[in-house]
Amino acid sequence: MDWTIQPNLELMKGRKKIYLKVFDIYGPNKTISYFKLIKKGEEGEIRLKLCPNDYVMEYYDEEEKLLEERSLGLVDSRL
Repeated sequence: MDWTIQPNLELMKGRKKIYLKVFDIYGPNKTISYFKLIKKGEEGEIRLKLCPNDYVMEYYDEEEKLLEERSLGLVDSRL
C-alpha cells in the first residue's frame, strides 16, 4: 500500500533535525520498518510502501527524547 507521511513541522521549531521512526507492531513485539533523519529545509512529505498492519510513528530530537508518538492501523481495502 502506498502511504504518505507529512512530518509535523511544529516539531522542527528550535531544532536543526529530528528523527522519524516507523515501527511494525506484531503482538507484544515492535520492529523498526523505516527510519528518516529530517533536517531543516527537508520537511517535505515522505512516501512509503507499507503492508496492512498496525504501526507506531515516533519522532525524536537530537538527544533521543521522544517528541511525539502516533499509532495507526492500515487495512487492505481489497479484502
